[in-house]
Amino acid sequence: MKKIFIHISFLLIVIAILQVSPFAHAGFDRTEPGTDRYMTDDDIFNEDHVGTNLNRDMIEEPRFDDFYSMITEMAETVRFPHYLAENQQRYVDYILENPALQIDVAIAYVNAGFDKGRYADIQTVTNPDDINVMLNSNYALPTNWEPPDLININGWRLMRREAAEQFELMNEAMRKENLYLTIVSTYRSVNSQRRLFNNALASRGRTSAERSLARPGHSEHNAGLAIDVLQPGSGGSLSGSRFDRTKQYEWMKNNAHNYGFILRYPEEYTQLTGIIYEPWHWRYVGIPIAKAMYNEGITLYEEFYGRYLAPGIREQVTAFFVEQERLAKEARAAAIEAAAIEAAAIAEAEAHAAAMLAAQIEAIETMIITAVRTTVTEHELELLRINDSETEITAREAAIKNGYTGRFLLLLGILCAGVVYLIIRKNRKYRIFTRLFWRRLRIIIRRSIRRSARRSAQRCLQRSTRRSLQRNT
Repeated sequence: MKKIFIHISFLLIVIAILQVSPFAHAGFDRTEPGTDRYMTDDDIFNEDHVGTNLNRDMIEEPRFDDFYSMITEMAETVRFPHYLAENQQRYVDYILENPALQIDVAIAYVNAGFDKGRYADIQTVTNPDDINVMLNSNYALPTNWEPPDLININGWRLMRREAAEQFELMNEAMRKENLYLTIVSTYRSVNSQRRLFNNALASRGRTSAERSLARPGHSEHNAGLAIDVLQPGSGGSLSGSRFDRTKQYEWMKNNAHNYGFILRYPEEYTQLTGIIYEPWHWRYVGIPIAKAMYNEGITLYEEFYGRYLAPGIREQVTAFFVEQERLAKEARAAAIEAAAIEAAAIAEAEAHAAAMLAAQIEAIETMIITAVRTTVTEHELELLRINDSETEITAREAAIKNGYTGRFLLLLGILCAGVVYLIIRKNRKYRIFTRLFWRRLRIIIRRSIRRSARRSAQRCLQRSTRRSLQRNT
């Protein structure tokens, strides 16, 4: 027990020494420089200790000016063509209120006036005769203005001429597919709009009335550019028609842009426009704009208006696209020039490859011709050897035959000479003739031997000459 107590006491002493040593707080010194006072969190973030410890400015939230500069720099960098410098403050405010929106969409909404609220900043349009005129809670027709070219549609209803003609073409195309429409409403005068709005205001209150009806002068029906349609047999009730579940609606949703019509109040934008979902309400904006909206995937007219048609935007966008077209032309010219250079390089490479191929073919042909010639020469030499061999054999056979014949004739001559000798010897008067005969015989024999030796030497010389020629070739 005594040993255990000693060990525990020693361990406690060591721990106490470590706690009071400078190594205990080596990770982060919380004492004030030059003093022994222990600093709190407020002391650490105090400006007096900047450079010694942490400062609150290092974790401060970004200031509004920084965010403002960021939005401005982003818009200028990305080069949104519908960005207006005079609306910078409005852009920033609207983006802060709607952070989920993409910046280019937010800019378009601000240009269309969505940031001001409904009926908060009403402006009288300066282009009421235009097909693409903007009419909503903040844009109204001039007082006492009437559409200039209203014509009858479907017997007694009225629309602007261009809109009516395009609707008739669309209706005819639908009838070819056994799809029929019932026209509920087209042009309404401002006075008719006032009566309808006042009745709804009295019966339902302002909030409900303004969600389904525009104020007088703000309705697209007042401009003769809107038409309300339903399927046959709906009874003319717009709210209970469920037109968006019909084949007619699906056809118009996919094809109406080819005739210049757009769905004016889509379901996903009811909170933004302040108007209920109206699948029956179709607005004529002209074929170019309707097709452009369809191709770009823009379903809200205010967004398209804020991108391309709002005051101050059209000229800027036109200049932007002119510049883009110029840059595109320059890029195309550079691409064409690069393609020409590349084509020239390819042609040069092909010509070089063709020349190399021709040289290779020529070399191969030369090799083939040389090989053929060598083969022919060897064949000719072989034939020459064979012919020489055959000639030599023939000559040998002829020589053998000639030798045998000569020998036979020689023996026959010797035999005849012997016989003559025996006859002459018996008769001495012919001895002189005998001597002459033997002398002449010896001369003949010597000549024949010399001739055969000369022929043998010539044959040997011819053989050695042929062999030397064969070795050289």
